[in-house]
Amino acid sequence: MRRLLVALSILTVLPVRITPSPEELIGSVPYFPLAGALAQPGTNLRGGVFIKLKSLIVAGLFAGIISLLAQISIPLSFSPVPVTGQTLGVFLAGAVLGSRPGALSVLVYVLLGACGLPVFAQGRAGAGVLVGPTGGYLVGFVAGAYLCGRILEKRSQAGYLTVAGAMLVCLAVTYGAGVLWLAASLHLSLKAALGTGVIPFLPPDLLKLALAVALAVPVRRSLRAAGLSPRAYSSPPPGG
Repeated sequence: MRRLLVALSILTVLPVRITPSPEELIGSVPYFPLAGALAQPGTNLRGGVFIKLKSLIVAGLFAGIISLLAQISIPLSFSPVPVTGQTLGVFLAGAVLGSRPGALSVLVYVLLGACGLPVFAQGRAGAGVLVGPTGGYLVGFVAGAYLCGRILEKRSQAGYLTVAGAMLVCLAVTYGAGVLWLAASLHLSLKAALGTGVIPFLPPDLLKLALAVALAVPVRRSLRAAGLSPRAYSSPPPGG
């Protein structure tokens, strides 16, 4: 737990710098060099990608939430994939933050673990986890959060069924990437990979999805009432 707390403290010192021009200092626009694929078009400046400070803050916050939920882990004797709370955090990141910040928060989580911080399930860490049997699920988390957020950005008043549908897309993408990676890694047939990496996890993942929907919908409504929305987090910086 102490190592995990140290890992989470790193989130407060993510590689962010403010460019020196007065206009950028006034606008408080941060620089995040690893987020090129997640940034809005037209925001490149001096070879970098600019994302609003609030996006980085909430992305770091959700990366911390996913890290904590990942420690809720139940190993299974018949599968290298444990039952964890990660999926709940990924659902919430996509639904509450939107496409780019949601995917960015998951990407930050994955990169922290790959760099050696014990944020993966069961306190694991290192690049070996990414190339191991469960690495595909981590990649699928990033894509799934993005697609979930993308769907809901176009539906700011989405109700429970719509949010659930977006999260099901997230889950399907995660399963797809995870099963393909699992089959290739362990030399399994697709049928065997489905039986090892999907079927046993459907009941708990659907329960986590239901909980995520119950949490995300009122949070989204509160954000909308406050003049915020997932689209606000994903919009480019002023003048970008």
